[in-house]
Amino acid sequence: MDPTSPKLKQELLDLIIDGGLLEDFIQWIKSKGIDIDFIKDISDIDLNTILEYAHEKGLLDTSPEELKDDLKDNVESLEPLGYRPRTPPRKK
Repeated sequence: MDPTSPKLKQELLDLIIDGGLLEDFIQWIKSKGIDIDFIKDISDIDLNTILEYAHEKGLLDTSPEELKDDLKDNVESLEPLGYRPRTPPRKK
């Protein structure tokens, strides 16, 4: 899976929906005490919650902590390299 948050989140949600686990996912969320009445879209659910469910149901071969570490490493690799962009010369 691509270790970027929006893509990972969407891939996990697609996996849950395509696997026919949506009702189970909703019941699991309710059992965790999360109020879903105010959630407009399933993609509004926190990534950590989705990761926890996917790990608990065996949908992932790595733990949520390992995925979070991968996300952190990927974000750190995207940091600027310490150079500033060059500004174009002023028009005369």
